[in-house]
Amino acid sequence: TMIKASGQRLKRSLDKQQLIALLEQLDSTHAAYPSYSTGQAVIDAESVEKQVLLVKQWQDCPVVAQCDVASARVGLSSENLALILTEVLDNAFKFSDGSGPIRIKGHRQGQAYHLRISNQGQPFTQADIDQIEPYRQFNRHHYEQQGFGLGLSIVKKLLTLHEGILQLDGDPCGETTLTLILPIALPDGSV
Repeated sequence: TMIKASGQRLKRSLDKQQLIALLEQLDSTHAAYPSYSTGQAVIDAESVEKQVLLVKQWQDCPVVAQCDVASARVGLSSENLALILTEVLDNAFKFSDGSGPIRIKGHRQGQAYHLRISNQGQPFTQADIDQIEPYRQFNRHHYEQQGFGLGLSIVKKLLTLHEGILQLDGDPCGETTLTLILPIALPDGSV
């Protein structure tokens, strides 16, 4: 079981390295650009809970997640949405201290969809967003972390391609709320 889990973690890490290398060279002339900058997907409680279950299996984590997510059609592909959800939920579980549930709330607000993920654990603030870059891990000397520190870099790049926003609010006691602001897809298929 441990060998299988380690092999899966290694595969995810290598897949992330490949993806960040692609995203860093991606521009509007690149053949893969449309795959990473267009699309539509439905975000709802079922799609979020599916990613929660996936991440909980990886983390083998007893932390409870509370999900209150309204349904909406957002302007990014289902693959990119799943990837973004996986990375932010992976961090929420990984850095939770287990003293409270991970709270996931999502709703439409004007022409955007706000998805908030809150946990109690490692402090993280909006100021840290400017320092998000590939292979950077925050407070590594204090928190044992698996991986290469690519998850939030991938999320930030994918959101930028879709004109989305990543916000973080934290307090010194360790309550952190990450907010994804996603564009709403319009009925004609545009964003």
